[in-house]
Amino acid sequence: MLFFTVTVHVDYSAGVKVKVTVQVGSSGNKKQDHVLLGIVRIIPECNWPTVDQKIYAILEHHLSTVDSEEKLGLSTDSILYYTMNSSVQRVPGCPSTPHCSPYYALDQKMTISVILRGASQGSCDVLAYHVLINERTLQSYVGLLLETKCLILMGTKGSCKTSLANYLGKHLVFRMSEQDESRVMSFNVATDGHEKVIDCLRNDIANSSESTVLVLDDVSQYDHLESILTAAALIQQRPYIIAVFSSGLIKGDSLHHLLFNHQVRVVTCSPDTEPIKNVLARSLRKNVLCLKNQHSLTEPLLETIAAWLPTLLIHLNNFIAKFHFGSLSLGPRVFLNCPLNSSLPHIEMWFINLWNHFIIPYLTATTLDGIKQYGVDAKVEWVDVRDWMLDTYPWKNSSDMKNLNTVTREDVGFIQALRQQKQSSPVSAGSQQSLQDSSKPSHHSSEELPVTPLHSNRMESML
Repeated sequence: MLFFTVTVHVDYSAGVKVKVTVQVGSSGNKKQDHVLLGIVRIIPECNWPTVDQKIYAILEHHLSTVDSEEKLGLSTDSILYYTMNSSVQRVPGCPSTPHCSPYYALDQKMTISVILRGASQGSCDVLAYHVLINERTLQSYVGLLLETKCLILMGTKGSCKTSLANYLGKHLVFRMSEQDESRVMSFNVATDGHEKVIDCLRNDIANSSESTVLVLDDVSQYDHLESILTAAALIQQRPYIIAVFSSGLIKGDSLHHLLFNHQVRVVTCSPDTEPIKNVLARSLRKNVLCLKNQHSLTEPLLETIAAWLPTLLIHLNNFIAKFHFGSLSLGPRVFLNCPLNSSLPHIEMWFINLWNHFIIPYLTATTLDGIKQYGVDAKVEWVDVRDWMLDTYPWKNSSDMKNLNTVTREDVGFIQALRQQKQSSPVSAGSQQSLQDSSKPSHHSSEELPVTPLHSNRMESML
């Protein structure tokens, strides 16, 4: 089971000072992640309903800060119970109370463990907090898996598809009362080969009576997944399969074939639509909030940076969309490891290195490829991608701003392409626009089947 833990540190001069942390991990897993929620105080006069309200308040504040609109679909009802020592367990709001007061219920460990509803209760509350995706959305994905036994996560590189697939797999195993993470078997199909997966199905899974989840990462060919699904269908204890595809690496008619012949379902993971759209903003807000709680006061610029990076990601993807109509947008992973717990100069240096050595080369390669495939829309004005970034740059008056590179029209042959189009005029301007519009992928909900054009693997490999 995944669980939350509230860790308590005592200052007896003024009651009990409680540091509330979220401990996210699985039972039996020695490595745990701790997230500090805030600080509450418990005095000797506190009763159990008062402690209930303190826990409610600190959880509500944390959730509303991380996700102000929907609180990840979580609420105080997400709390299953909490414990203050090995013998005292409290269900919030329950009329019956433990035999002693909260203040004296604390043992030497000084820990209050708040248990949220999880897989054992048929809930995705803990999973939602961990992956920062709305609980109702995750519940629908689990429902699709239970119904069809096969789910495809499809989207651009860096859109957190693999992480989501692994967490969904673990959740499903715990939901089936298989408290053993080894029942989640992961393969990188590109490096391991689909034959290895089929051998595992025939030799290991076929001889097991336990439920198994297969996570297939980096699936690039339709026929490989087709062979795996065919082999899985022959097993009496058929495994659950979560396959991860990059957008554009498989044609729409092949996906339709999988849909109708193997009853698979497809979830699109795009940076501009749910479930991935707000993951970056939620993650950065959560990190800043935890730093605030740890240090009481924190550098105000951290909040500015945390709000700026998600907006910058939208700006960069809008630039890409002007010239490339394949699925080559940047995913949130590019900014997820922002070192907010470092000094401001160190964070700026991290950003400059990322901008110069990854983002600008990626934008250049993507734009070159887009102009080569689709030409240039005569209505599109060239705008320096760096201009907006510098206008909104959080580190105002920084001497290092001059070190930030950019993409120029000459770098991608923008002017030359316009000139050649005017000279050759193979199609009219209106026809050129129609050609580009027809190449643009339409947006789909997570229950629709995406049909996207093939594109070069060169830019994808950079991610």
